[in-house]
Amino acid sequence: MRRILLAALACLCAAAPAVIDGGTARAATADCAGTVEVTAPTFDRQSVAPGQSFTATAAITNCTDQPQQVSGYWRAQSVMPPGAPYTFCTGNDPFPLNAQLAPGGTYVTSMRWDIANPQCAATAIRASVVLYAPSVTRSADIPVTGAGGPRSCVASYRTLNEAPTGFVAEVTVANPTAAPVNGWSVVFTYPGDQRITASWNAVVQQDGQVVTATNASWNATIPPGGSVTYGLYGNWRRSDAPPTTLTCR
Repeated sequence: MRRILLAALACLCAAAPAVIDGGTARAATADCAGTVEVTAPTFDRQSVAPGQSFTATAAITNCTDQPQQVSGYWRAQSVMPPGAPYTFCTGNDPFPLNAQLAPGGTYVTSMRWDIANPQCAATAIRASVVLYAPSVTRSADIPVTGAGGPRSCVASYRTLNEAPTGFVAEVTVANPTAAPVNGWSVVFTYPGDQRITASWNAVVQQDGQVVTATNASWNATIPPGGSVTYGLYGNWRRSDAPPTTLTCR
């Protein structure tokens, strides 16, 4: 059965409009912990539109002094506006990923996707590296422009307080248009290893380094020229760097 599944995955990889890089090796960093660490994917561009392509890159590090064999896959998912039906914007998933890691070694892998669907209505594409054993998933979002209708809100992030292992942050959601915003969501990717522990004034979910916030019942409507704020409590170990791109719909 396992051979059949692997063969099926290989067929999907060959048929889909995407390219996976074989990867390169490099030395591990001193702060590597656990068995294997995976960085959140980074992108070769700030945003992508239907008809364009983008490349995601991630690093898989062996934190031990023994060789490690890792297997898993790359995956891309559409991030949809609240209440919108799901739209498939990229090619078939998943795309298999296999690597032999030397002791203390790092394997850098890249994946390219095409936004082939001209009717893509996603606000972002979530690229993920998923490993089977040890079980690790790291994700990041690239905003989709020219899709899903005009942007009706903008969001900004600021750190209110930072301790050696914790932080408090605030996100402002503003309406720069001449019409009310009725319902909003904000998506961003932490470049560090932050983990959110609590929030206020929004419903917040975290998937790897990707954070999605949707309005609460009492602040769903933003009048023209108005704004609302929500807050985050969280922990961090190596980096509390703020997100650089926030997608607001």
